[in-house]
Amino acid sequence: VWSPGNFHVSREGLDLESSAELVLFGHTHSLAAHASWSRVSYRGGVLEGQVAYRPEFTAGAHARIDLGFGEATARLSHVGRRRSVEGSDLNALSPYDLVDVGLGLPFPVGGWQARIEGTLTNLLDEKAALLVDYPLPGRGWSVRARLSPLRRP
Repeated sequence: VWSPGNFHVSREGLDLESSAELVLFGHTHSLAAHASWSRVSYRGGVLEGQVAYRPEFTAGAHARIDLGFGEATARLSHVGRRRSVEGSDLNALSPYDLVDVGLGLPFPVGGWQARIEGTLTNLLDEKAALLVDYPLPGRGWSVRARLSPLRRP
């Protein structure tokens, strides 16, 4: 979160990311994970410590499973503890985890490729606060339809 007091900060951190593709039962599946440690702290002056609303640690994982007739996806996101007040650990926001799952089904329509995708977001209905007094929306869902021309060799 940007604020006029965030211009004089020190930044240090580490990002790790890994991904793999696996062939099982004749289908290719993928798995990816990432973790980030990011210390963004005020330099000198009156304020010190991590910048408000900026978690030091975040992580996530994403899996895609090829079902043959379509694909299933799952995503896990972790957001670490955050301060809600500049220069103070009072009223810190708790860490939270989000789980999203989805299913995509492709099928031909004439000379076109159609795809229907459904997603459930915040599957566990996490009640965490994104910002003070601004909670995350609860569980949700979406349905998308895509239509694209078939690729010709």
